[in-house]
Amino acid sequence: MTIRIGIIGYGGMGRYHAFEFRKIGAEIVGAVANTEQTINKIQNELDIPAYRSLDKLFKNNKLDAVVVSSPNALHAEHVMHALNSNCHVLCEKPLATTPKDAIEMVKCSKAKKRILMLAHNLRFLPNALLATKLLKKRCLGGIYHARCSWIRNRGIPSLGNWFTNRKLSGGGALIDIGVHVLDLAWYFMGKPLPHSTSGQAYALFEKRIHEYTFQKMWGTKVNNLGIMNVEDFCSAFVRFNNTSTLQLEVAWAVNQRDSDCRIELYGDNGGLIWRRNQQLVLFDSKGKRVHIPGTIPEDICGRLLTPFRHLNKFLYKVNNRLNCQNDNMHTHFINVINDKEDCLVPASDGVVTQEIIDGIYRSSSAGHEITFN
Repeated sequence: MTIRIGIIGYGGMGRYHAFEFRKIGAEIVGAVANTEQTINKIQNELDIPAYRSLDKLFKNNKLDAVVVSSPNALHAEHVMHALNSNCHVLCEKPLATTPKDAIEMVKCSKAKKRILMLAHNLRFLPNALLATKLLKKRCLGGIYHARCSWIRNRGIPSLGNWFTNRKLSGGGALIDIGVHVLDLAWYFMGKPLPHSTSGQAYALFEKRIHEYTFQKMWGTKVNNLGIMNVEDFCSAFVRFNNTSTLQLEVAWAVNQRDSDCRIELYGDNGGLIWRRNQQLVLFDSKGKRVHIPGTIPEDICGRLLTPFRHLNKFLYKVNNRLNCQNDNMHTHFINVINDKEDCLVPASDGVVTQEIIDGIYRSSSAGHEITFN
């Protein structure tokens, strides 16, 4: 059965999802946008009806699912509308801008018996899938600490657009790119429940944004610079109920070098370093470094030293297209709808990460550690 999908929000990610779903045979039947320019773009690129309102999208089309890729502050409204229209939903990160909204969205999806999946694309990277397999085999033993970071030298997205407007985005670097590495590190750790956090968010470039030098930025700069009232850097420390801890650093702009997504895991029986589109690096219980290539045609057991010998029957093939991080995500979403797979990124995960992000912002404002309920 062909899945019929609508697109809510046709920015960079909405456009991406539309074309990726078309590649795997889904039918994109309609889209919603808020400007005449974007509506014309949808009609020209996809040759489908485009609307200004959600009501018209659902009234004029028989939909099985929708992609929500609107500004963060609109996610809750748009997801709830779709769920109440009996549609499955693939929602861009973050799930919402408040834990309260995130919880209500999950409750609604359960009440309507509809899939609500988060588009955390890093979980679908081949080396992330491989790391997940290894961690489920407890190759590191118990993980007691993780470090995660994503540092951009000059990478404020769509400066002056909704990304840098707190009312629409809910925050800056932390909620935009920090949520990616936070989610993946937390997922690698086994998804422990958070106990407390201490964080600090900095909005230093806001004070001199007219002097900002563009080097790398996706999206379109607003000529008059619009609004820039969100953080450009954030650091945090999170304690979990199982006594494990996590350290986070994330930046849109710093006077330092770029450092792409990176996660380090500390286990009592080994360690692991994950970097986007690069080889995994393992350390055994004696501190010896063990490299695992990103593309493994057959069996990895020959490359694993003590204490990893219990994996000697473990075979895993990795897609060698390491730079195509989302090519499994859209197929997975369709399979989840068709009851062929369990959801890899359920919205309930987004509730926890949203609680952590909210806690970090609250800690920064209060100037001290906060404890979660």
